[in-house]
Amino acid sequence: GRNQSEKARKEIEQLHSLVKAERQQKLLQQKIKPVDIEKALYGKSETKRSITNIVTAVFNQYKFASLPEFNAALKQFNVVADRGKEEGRIYKNRGLVYRILDADGNKVGVPIKASSISCKPILENLEKKFTINETAKEPLKQRTKNAIDDCLWKAPGSMRQLITDLEQKQIYTVLRQNTDGRLYGITFVDNQNKVVFNGSDLGKGCSAAALQSRLASTPNK
Repeated sequence: GRNQSEKARKEIEQLHSLVKAERQQKLLQQKIKPVDIEKALYGKSETKRSITNIVTAVFNQYKFASLPEFNAALKQFNVVADRGKEEGRIYKNRGLVYRILDADGNKVGVPIKASSISCKPILENLEKKFTINETAKEPLKQRTKNAIDDCLWKAPGSMRQLITDLEQKQIYTVLRQNTDGRLYGITFVDNQNKVVFNGSDLGKGCSAAALQSRLASTPNK
């Protein structure tokens, strides 16, 4: 009876990919390490290995509903998904490459094709995730909003201070600025729940404009 039970268990695991799911759970528990830029730039194979590890982890673990949200999660690990220029061949062919970012946010090193990464984080597969994640993100929204409200309640004197305070709550902030340096958007990556939100999606008070206005009216301590 014990042998039959063991055989049946293994068959069920194989049938429903449960063994794979257990391995995936272990992966989810592993902490993602940012790219070591100096090492990664040493050669193409090292660059690909570094990018692959981070992209695979973020692709599998985080909930994002657009390419900018996906990039917000990747950016904290010094990686970016790049479609290239709109007039370029990669963009027109709906291609995607992954690049390393240096300390100043510049793209450096050898670009790695999305199709060459084992989890296949190509644009088509990302777009499927965008649709699924739009709904999956909703139950996780309140935790991120509460964390922002809590930091604002402490009256930070600047955007930089707010970002620092949010880091203490495992929230990474990406400021979206135009070429003139004007802030037009803000994105929050909640690393506790592994979910990404645009500020405006969390309510009017969390948009870039609202936060700037509130911080500007905060008395200097």
